[in-house]
Amino acid sequence: MGVIASTPEVDGVIRRMPMVVNIAGQLYPSLPLEIIRTLTDDPSFQIKTGEAGIEAVRIPQFKTINTDAHARIWLDPSSRFEHVDFLDVKREDVEGKLVILGVTASGVSTIVATPHGEQFVQDLQAQALLSVFAGTTPERIAIAPTVELLAFALLGLLIILVVTRLKVTWTVPVYLILFLGIAYTQSYLFTTYNQLWDSSYILLAGSIIYFMIVAQKMISEYMQNLQIKKQFGSYVNPTIVEMLQKDPSLIRLGGEKRDLSIVMTDLRGFTSLGESYGEDVEGLTSIMNDYMTALSIPVLKNNGTLIKFIGDASLHIHGAPIKDDNHAKVAVQTALEMIEAIKQFNTELTAKGRPPVGMGAGVNTGPTLVGNIGSKEKFGYDVLGDSVSTAARLEGQTKGYGVLLIIGPETNKLVEDEYVTLELDCIAVKGKTIGLNIYTVLGRHKELIEKVNYVASVEAHNKMLTLYRQKNFDMAIRFCEDLKGSFNGVMDHYYDIWIERCNEMKTKNLPKDWDGIYRATTK
Repeated sequence: MGVIASTPEVDGVIRRMPMVVNIAGQLYPSLPLEIIRTLTDDPSFQIKTGEAGIEAVRIPQFKTINTDAHARIWLDPSSRFEHVDFLDVKREDVEGKLVILGVTASGVSTIVATPHGEQFVQDLQAQALLSVFAGTTPERIAIAPTVELLAFALLGLLIILVVTRLKVTWTVPVYLILFLGIAYTQSYLFTTYNQLWDSSYILLAGSIIYFMIVAQKMISEYMQNLQIKKQFGSYVNPTIVEMLQKDPSLIRLGGEKRDLSIVMTDLRGFTSLGESYGEDVEGLTSIMNDYMTALSIPVLKNNGTLIKFIGDASLHIHGAPIKDDNHAKVAVQTALEMIEAIKQFNTELTAKGRPPVGMGAGVNTGPTLVGNIGSKEKFGYDVLGDSVSTAARLEGQTKGYGVLLIIGPETNKLVEDEYVTLELDCIAVKGKTIGLNIYTVLGRHKELIEKVNYVASVEAHNKMLTLYRQKNFDMAIRFCEDLKGSFNGVMDHYYDIWIERCNEMKTKNLPKDWDGIYRATTK
């Protein structure tokens, strides 16, 4: 049988050598296989095939040589042999050894480029023989391509499932673990079991998928951060904006029900202020902007969220989007600071020759729907619920009770341990039939106890309300007269109004079971 000296192929850092070649439909052994056949004095060679192609070649008196589907073997790169100049060879040097003769003359010899540099073809034939004789030929099992394809599919699916659910910075260790694990597994199988697995395209394609997802997430997070900054940048403290950008999950895309404290304010004296500007619309606009800025400073300082300005009124909340277990106390503190801010604003206003303005505030606490609310085309961060409308009603009653701040019953429960509060009335605000106990805030206990002896005055105030509800209006009036001047006089206007209320109630034919609830007819 003729001998075909096949040329090796380069496959990464490991070279492949065909054991059998097909010429014109006829199979011939390569030089290494033919040498083995000759040495064993076998008449021919055998080929084992399977569904994937050729699986192995064999000389009957020699061990089976595993190949790939194209009858190629992978050369063991660690195989070593001796080079000897033919002219220097002695009989004793080659006796008992297998000798391959090859031409090394420049321009005559066949040179093959390999990852290890240029090599003569006879060197590669010798390396193939050594690999086969030593049994160190790396093996690539027939199902390897299928397994690698499945591994790629699983890796891609795992990347999609894991990386899309993690923050970009957390995906880096996941990426390194997965890809270093695959590389280590390939190396381990080769060094331990002499098996060849190709993870190059798995790692390359997996990397492409990973970086595409990461790029998409980074762009998405960047756009989301811009949206958050656009939506909240003017309404909350910059620190909260940063928190929301780092964790957008704090903002519900829809709405959620949460206990919040709502603060509603309204400007008093706008008509006089507007008349002082006459036709100077720009001047009035500028001063209104200054007024709203003065209101905003305490809100942002105390991590409140400005929901909206409605003309000269404002609505802000505490407890969302960042949760705050002390939202009621912070809301009351903010409302008091807003009142003080308007006092400072009036100092600047009167210095310009303009009439001073006032502000009333209502604070209410309760379950509230909060989130991105609106139509599909246009929505914004907003609040809805009875708690919001009640806060607006409380603010509307401040003028009728001669105070600047009114809080609801739930707010009072949450703040009375820190703030001195006085019950004003039990009122059914407009649109309601059930009475609501309303309160005003005088200040913190620790601050007031140093300035005034308010304990006895609070007891007298509560006694006055009890007399009122017992329909003992004359005695209630006497208590009001005695209470004037208490609390540094800040409640004197209220007592004047309450005396009028008592005189009014005396003229009414109240039922015996009168519940003491005052039903408001205005907002």
